[in-house]
Amino acid sequence: MAAPAMTVLFLRPGETVDNGHDLSAAAVVATSLTAFALLFVVYYNLVTALVARREELVLKRLRSGEITDVEILVGTALPAVAIGWAQTTVGFVAAIAALDMAMPVNVLLVIAAIPLGTVVFVLLATASTAVTRTV
Repeated sequence: MAAPAMTVLFLRPGETVDNGHDLSAAAVVATSLTAFALLFVVYYNLVTALVARREELVLKRLRSGEITDVEILVGTALPAVAIGWAQTTVGFVAAIAALDMAMPVNVLLVIAAIPLGTVVFVLLATASTAVTRTV
């Protein structure tokens, strides 16, 4: 859990980022941390977990039982999602504390974007297992 906080401190840039928009550097760091958490923690871990379970025929045994495919996917994805959201939360807290990040203009959009982005990355990870041969 120290990785997001340390990333904020190491990426501590100037006050603003010259990208043509009125974005603070803290907002850019927090957004980047969220994207990296979804990519590396959720997507990568879920792809490797599902492929490993497929190779060891665990998915075949699970599918022959009473639980549904959605329950198998949710059960596999939940630990990675929890860790990704925890890292995102730590990153936001560190950006607020270390870089004086202001609250977003549209908080509801941020609250909706993180779960929706998580769903997209979980579905992409599930689709990627079809072309991933081995762990």
